[in-house]
Amino acid sequence: MKFNHLLVITALTATATPALANDFTTFTNGWKGSVEAGADYANGNTNKSNFRSALNLKQELQYWENTIEAKARIGKTEGVRSEETYRIKGETDYKFSQNTYVFAEGEYVNDQFSGFEYRITEALGAGHKLYDINNFRLDIKGSVGGRHTKEDTLAGKKENELILKPAAELNWDITDTLNLNQKASSIIGTDKTISHFNTSISTHLIGAFKLKLALDIEHTSKVPTGKKKTDTLTSLNLVYDF
Repeated sequence: MKFNHLLVITALTATATPALANDFTTFTNGWKGSVEAGADYANGNTNKSNFRSALNLKQELQYWENTIEAKARIGKTEGVRSEETYRIKGETDYKFSQNTYVFAEGEYVNDQFSGFEYRITEALGAGHKLYDINNFRLDIKGSVGGRHTKEDTLAGKKENELILKPAAELNWDITDTLNLNQKASSIIGTDKTISHFNTSISTHLIGAFKLKLALDIEHTSKVPTGKKKTDTLTSLNLVYDF
C-alpha cells in the first residue's frame, strides 16, 4: 500500500478546514463513529470468503461536518494471501444553511484484484438536503475534480483525468432499532466511468452493538484485459457504535 498517496487525502482534508486547524481542541472534540468486522462473500474478479473491517468517524459542528471512512478486505485461499483491498476517504462540509453546503473530498483505493494498483480522486462540490425530517434524510450532491490511476500490469500504465461525480444518499430510521442506508455515486472521467451502489440494513442487538447486512456493487466501464467490469460484495458485519 503506497502511504504517500494517503498523504494526498490527508492534506486535502486539512487544507479544506482552516478554521478548525486554528483551534485544535475544537477539531478533536465531538467525534462519533463505529467500527465493524465480519465475513463476506465476493464474486466478480474474485470468488471467495474473506475478512472485512471498517472504521467510520463523523464530527458535526455549527458550520462544519467532517467524515472519515476506512475499509479493509483481506482474503486467503489455501493459506495464501489472495486478496488485499484498502479504501480511505475523507470529506469536509461547510454549511451555508440548514440544507445547503459545499465540500471537499478525497479517496484512495488500493485493490490489486481489480486490475488497478491504486486509484486516487479529489474533488470540490456542493450538496443539498432534499429531505431532513425526523427519521428520514435524503442528500444529493455533485462535484468536479481529478482522478489518478495506475494499472496493476507489467507496464504499470498511469492515467490522470478530470472527473464529474454525482452522488446521492438516503438514510431512514425505519424503527428505533432498524435502519436503512443507501448510497449511489458515479465518477465520470474522460477515460472511464466507475459507478458504485451500496445498500445496508442494520438492527440493534444489545448495548452499542448492531448487526449489519450490506450489498456493494461497483461497475467500471473500462478495465484491463481479463478483468470483469462488475464486482459485487455481500457482507454480514458486527458493528460497535461509540
